[in-house]
Amino acid sequence: MAKTIPVPSLSVDGWIITPTKKVDKLLCYYFLSEPSQSQLYTVISLPSEIAKKGNWPNQLKELVSNDLQTFFGSYFTEGVSVYVEVKDTDSSGGQISQYTIYCQVIVTIDGAKYSVAKMASVLNSQIVKLADA
Repeated sequence: MAKTIPVPSLSVDGWIITPTKKVDKLLCYYFLSEPSQSQLYTVISLPSEIAKKGNWPNQLKELVSNDLQTFFGSYFTEGVSVYVEVKDTDSSGGQISQYTIYCQVIVTIDGAKYSVAKMASVLNSQIVKLADA
């Protein structure tokens, strides 16, 4: 049996140990955290990557993929697979300013696979909508 690392939560759930809930909570943390939330630790998050490479979808996709692989790899040591897609939803043909980011994370725990997917709609470097995908 693999060592299970619980995920902290500031909700009534407390420490989360259920695999699907852990993946979902960690993905939400990545999508919603801000680097300014800590002065002691490096906070990796989607908003910080959008601030760095929000107008370059291929580079943003690579950054997000690497972030998720690293972030989830520290919680799930058996295996992590990440799928990220950035779709341009701006029909004006100009520099990309409106797009959707799809992220799917599949983790392996004791040989079983658990998957969670989310999407974020981005407009002018701001996340305007977050939903399950």
